[in-house]
Amino acid sequence: KAIAERYEVIGLPTIMALTPEGRVVGGFLGNVGSTKTARQHLENAISAAAIFEKAAMLQGKEKAQVLMQAYSTFPSAKAFERPYCELRDEIKKNDPGNATGIHADVAVQEQAARFEAERAALNPYSAEYGALLERQLAETLPPNKGGVLMARCQYSLTTADSVEELEKTRLLFEECIPFLSPAEAEETRQFLQQFFADLPSLLNMLRNSRPR
Repeated sequence: KAIAERYEVIGLPTIMALTPEGRVVGGFLGNVGSTKTARQHLENAISAAAIFEKAAMLQGKEKAQVLMQAYSTFPSAKAFERPYCELRDEIKKNDPGNATGIHADVAVQEQAARFEAERAALNPYSAEYGALLERQLAETLPPNKGGVLMARCQYSLTTADSVEELEKTRLLFEECIPFLSPAEAEETRQFLQQFFADLPSLLNMLRNSRPR
């Protein structure tokens, strides 16, 4: 339990590769689909351990450039959020001139975290929440646009009060597809085909599921 708390384990199975000093260098969370994929995660962790050892003897831009090799394959799942951010911040600290381009990543990730916190502070059924999403969409950095668009789709779906509004919601979901991975895009297309097949029944279901 103490180890789980120390490394902020949030689900099982969580596989973390550590250095003898206890630094997380990689791993994976949950079912990764195949032995080949699991092995690749662990090979990345072994490579990262060697990179961290090499970087410990360097400073400044050279250190940052070496650490970028580990950053590019480091797991970014929720369970690895703290070591991932620590690695990112270490690179940024050693690269004030942004030779690695890490500052853009930091800006994207900080904006995504801020957007999520702003949304969590509001009632997701309120008009204020809808206005917040429109502001976020106007401000969003390109890598975060897909997430904001999807949040707007969810809001439109949960607040739709007519068949016409549901049809507009379907079109909003289609706007998200170019920002998704091929697998996610196909899953979204199937969702739209099945979920929006009978709009009057869908509207009735949504109305009955809303908090009263």
